[in-house]
Amino acid sequence: MSPPRPARSTVSPRSHHPEALLAPNISGETVFHVAAFNGHLDQVPAALLTAENLLTKTANHDTCLHAAAIAGHLNQIRPPC
Repeated sequence: MSPPRPARSTVSPRSHHPEALLAPNISGETVFHVAAFNGHLDQVPAALLTAENLLTKTANHDTCLHAAAIAGHLNQIRPPC
C-alpha cells in the first residue's frame, strides 16, 4: 500500500506576497477593490491599506473608496491618525 499523499493547499504561494494583492484582474480590480466592495478590508493587513493602494484605479477609474461607497462599506476605511 502506498503512503497517503499530503493534502494540497488551495492557497497559491503568490497569495502570501503583497505584490499578488496588487495584481489587477482583467477589469483592473485588485484584491483591495474586491475586499472594499464586499466589506472585508478588515481581513487585509493594516500595513497594506495605504493611500496609494486604496486609490489604485480600475479600468473604469474606480478606486477602493468608490467600491466601498457603492456597496455601503465606506465605514471600513479609517482616516489616518
